[in-house]
Amino acid sequence: VAENITVGPLANLDEITYIGYSVLEHTSEVHMYVDCQDIFNGKAQHLLLSPRFNNVKFPNATTISLHIHSFCPLKLDCPKEAFVHAIGLCRRLKIIAPKAQSMDLVYASNYIIADTQFGALFQKFIKEAGGPMKSVSLSSESIPIPYVRPVDVVGKLTSLVYRWDNMYENTIPLVHMNASTLQSLKIVHACFSGLDRLLVLQNNEPAVYPILNKLVIEPIANQSQVISKQMFPDSAPFPKLRHLDIQTVYPFADDVLFRKNMQTLEYLALQYDKQLALIFCGAETFSNNQYSVLRHVHVRTVPDSIKAKQQKSSMPNNSIMAQFFLDILPSVKWLKIDSTSVAAALVASISKEHVYTNIDMLDIDYGINAGEVVRLLKSMPRLSHLVSKYSGIGRKFKDLSLEELIENMSSRQERLGNSMFRKWSIRGIGAETDYESIATSAFLLAVGCAKFTIIPLMKDSVAAYNSALDVIAGKMESAEYKNTVKRLLISADM
Repeated sequence: VAENITVGPLANLDEITYIGYSVLEHTSEVHMYVDCQDIFNGKAQHLLLSPRFNNVKFPNATTISLHIHSFCPLKLDCPKEAFVHAIGLCRRLKIIAPKAQSMDLVYASNYIIADTQFGALFQKFIKEAGGPMKSVSLSSESIPIPYVRPVDVVGKLTSLVYRWDNMYENTIPLVHMNASTLQSLKIVHACFSGLDRLLVLQNNEPAVYPILNKLVIEPIANQSQVISKQMFPDSAPFPKLRHLDIQTVYPFADDVLFRKNMQTLEYLALQYDKQLALIFCGAETFSNNQYSVLRHVHVRTVPDSIKAKQQKSSMPNNSIMAQFFLDILPSVKWLKIDSTSVAAALVASISKEHVYTNIDMLDIDYGINAGEVVRLLKSMPRLSHLVSKYSGIGRKFKDLSLEELIENMSSRQERLGNSMFRKWSIRGIGAETDYESIATSAFLLAVGCAKFTIIPLMKDSVAAYNSALDVIAGKMESAEYKNTVKRLLISADM
């Protein structure tokens, strides 16, 4: 059953009258494409009011995405009549999708709607269309978002997707006026210029978003990224933040985004570089296990285009990164590291003194060997799933026979005890893969970890892996270790 229906242009809406009510009943999201001129000359409204559309309804749709386009100069002969047509269209949309709570308004045009007679009319249309909604997204496909006076739009949004571009001075009040009710805010930025205005009201007082629980800052590719130099010593804008996702370099000069949300922040994704490391160290942001409910951490890599613009070394030294892990990881259960240098620092920092007792899932873009996995498991006793590249069995185990490997893993020094480890997903397996080495590593880990059963592989790799395991089983005299190999075999019907 279709969950999304796209109708474009709006004149083709009659195409869906032949789909059948059962499809429309299960549709959750409706995309409509309409000419801006037709909104105000009445064509769009009259089309939806015509008898052939009487039965076109989306009774369970929760989102309407209205794509407004205009590629010729707009003419308004009678503004009052044009407004009546626009209001009629909005009311008809509410009848077509009575349960809609979210409105996405996407504007595409070669003509910028400015503070003109038409601009004022367009603002009223946005207010009427988005007013009843709990979530409104305003964006543009080709040019900066049209000038919209926030006071004319809506007052109590809970969710907002906001494009930060060179017109932010005109549109940032839209964010401020909804600060008290926003629960989710996504900023798609075309530039960093002026991003500090997010945290400062028109009267220069600190902006506070008292119940915002999700903040996403998403860049537009290949845009310049200028970090704000303004400090916010007394500001704590997001005291209830639970989800913080920064998909670019950290845009502020201090730890302003991390204040007073120590007891609420559960998910953190960021690019960790020298600038951010200095901020964290200076403010002691994560010291003393302050973020006790932080469960998910995603450390992104700094893009090469950004590294090239930074100093020679964009990453902090290993000792600083090791301290970062000690500070941030005590309560974390899920850790993903895209940055090779950060992942290498984590592996290098592992020792008996560094124990991360809660990590259940570790995903790193780095090649590690079986010996390093053993060290990881000692520092992460609850780790159940590891995702990484494979770099062999390790120098420590390379020249040992199977009997010596068994003896080594059974010794007090290497014994893993009650390890929860059960799965190692290896990236980058290809034609040059040494399946004998992987099978030996799997056997080594299975001897030390009673729950370890699987290294997931692509279907075309299973036969070579199983064959290598069969060779190991043929060398075993003990039924116990033959059974250990048996549990590692992957079914050909996977």
